[in-house]
Amino acid sequence: MKKSLLLKSLLLLCALVVGSGTMWATDETIDFTAQGYTNGETVSSTTGTVVTATFTDGGNATAYYDTGTAVRVYNGGTMTITAGGLTITQIVYTYELNGSATATVAGSTNAGTWNSGTRTWTGSDTEVVLTAGTAKHVRISAVTVTYTPATKTNPTITFNNGSVNAGRTLDVSTLFSSNSDGAVTYSITAGGSYATISGTTLTGVAAGSVTVKAEQAATALYNAGEASATITVNAAPALSSIAITTAPTKTTYKEGQTFDPTGMVVTATFADDSEEDVTASCTWTPSGALSTSDAKVTISYTENAVTKTADQAITVTAQSADITINTNYTWLGVSSGGSLSSFPKVIDCDGLTVTISGEGTKTRGDATYIRLYAKNSLKFTAPANHFIKSIEFTVYNSNWTNSFNVSGGGSWDNTNKIWSCGDDFVTEVTLTEAGASGNNQISQIEVTLVPYTTITPGKTYTTLTSAKNLDFTKVSSALKAYIATAVAAGKVQMVQVNKVPAGTGLVLMATTPGSAVNVPVFDGTSPSDVSGNKLAGSATSTTAIAADGGYILKDGVFQPALAGTLAAGKAYLNIAVSARELELSFDENDVTAISELTTTNCTNNTNEYFDLQGRKVAQPTKGLYIVNGKKVMVK
Repeated sequence: MKKSLLLKSLLLLCALVVGSGTMWATDETIDFTAQGYTNGETVSSTTGTVVTATFTDGGNATAYYDTGTAVRVYNGGTMTITAGGLTITQIVYTYELNGSATATVAGSTNAGTWNSGTRTWTGSDTEVVLTAGTAKHVRISAVTVTYTPATKTNPTITFNNGSVNAGRTLDVSTLFSSNSDGAVTYSITAGGSYATISGTTLTGVAAGSVTVKAEQAATALYNAGEASATITVNAAPALSSIAITTAPTKTTYKEGQTFDPTGMVVTATFADDSEEDVTASCTWTPSGALSTSDAKVTISYTENAVTKTADQAITVTAQSADITINTNYTWLGVSSGGSLSSFPKVIDCDGLTVTISGEGTKTRGDATYIRLYAKNSLKFTAPANHFIKSIEFTVYNSNWTNSFNVSGGGSWDNTNKIWSCGDDFVTEVTLTEAGASGNNQISQIEVTLVPYTTITPGKTYTTLTSAKNLDFTKVSSALKAYIATAVAAGKVQMVQVNKVPAGTGLVLMATTPGSAVNVPVFDGTSPSDVSGNKLAGSATSTTAIAADGGYILKDGVFQPALAGTLAAGKAYLNIAVSARELELSFDENDVTAISELTTTNCTNNTNEYFDLQGRKVAQPTKGLYIVNGKKVMVK
């Protein structure tokens, strides 16, 4: 008896579920907490897709607004609830305060029942309106709406076939359309070795065919649905070229800055004449600090082991610090017309530091200039690896009383208001007002800096290949640079050069081995003639040398190179001659014109030794020396 009753109950339940147009009721909620609305605005459900609330102010001057925890519906104002044309059977209103405020709720075609105690409307209608009572407002934090969905229908789905190249991506959602707004997920059901998928993005892997299935979730009005599409993955076409179709925003740089690709668009062209924006996958050289010798940046893009390049022209100028005094520049730390409260004052301008010191009257600042009084001073300190080439002042309102005394090198030109380094290698200079009274008014200071490279040769003779343009003019007393122009009779003719272009192989002669020498970097103009140089090497990478590929410098002479590599930044003699060793030969007045060569181990030797510059050496080490007018190789 009990089993028969249970069976009948189950059959009745099934009939209710699958019967004609009959569905279980469902509900959605609109949460008004911390939201604000305007007259006529429609607000959607926060837990579903069907229910909406629309407000009006009933023609009254006072409308409704968010209080932070609820929405207020004022005197005569309304809140209309709909469920997308479906039948609403219940609405529960959650009040926030004002529980005694009056309101009426009724369906548009069927008034239904309003219970003000539980704040619940029940009935059967497609639209229900709450109207606030006279001279009152209702504060509502949420509504929960129960409705009876219509019989769900199957969605109408279109999922078109498509294609993509190997190594490229395709947004498969662009191939999908449906009259349902249910969530869609995509998966590969066949051909998984030819492509991968993540979210809506399909990525081609290899030539072949892929089946992609789109599954759409059910909604209040539509059943779940699915459809499949075939995606053809084509073999990747070969990369033909790249072009910079939009230049970067910044093409002018100060020395030491790095290339900025912002704004640049790089377009790749393939063998099938297709094009693609590949900017995000490009690299460039130089990638580090730019120097004044850099006139271009080479952009590179690689695909399927094929690399193509394009050049972007740039301009790199010597680094300078342009200090403009105005109301927005607070380096003095004083207000308009005020005085600097204490000395010294140190400021930083792009790595250049300026120290303001003085006696008596303090420096004054104004909207467009600063005033330096008698005995006030400015000390300029260059950033790391730079020296100061010049400091130029712009005078404000023709007010300039005093000249400057200079400490630290260089000279001051009071006529042109400029300090210059001259032949001095200056990394710090102090300019002090020379007068006993008066002041100088300054609206701008431009400091020109020159970078330098520090070289510390470990021996009297070393080799170098630099990535920067180097000027040995200022440092030739400590470090000289030579190229090799000819080889004959067991000697290498060395020619001194001063302004050396980047990438030039050199032999360096150090006055004091082991001592650091700061060699300025120059902008590449008027370089020394290095044509015919027999020295070669790489400034940035190792160089492979064959067993008979040339000569390397060792102990002051060139010796045959063995098979192997030369370290980056070094140089070797790139010639093919047959000699046990090759001596360095300088100009005709050089002591190395002595040609006879002997060897010694210096044991119990009382002779006097001189190096190749004619300097007496108390304790010779390995290398080439002059002894009694003859060349001697100390082993």
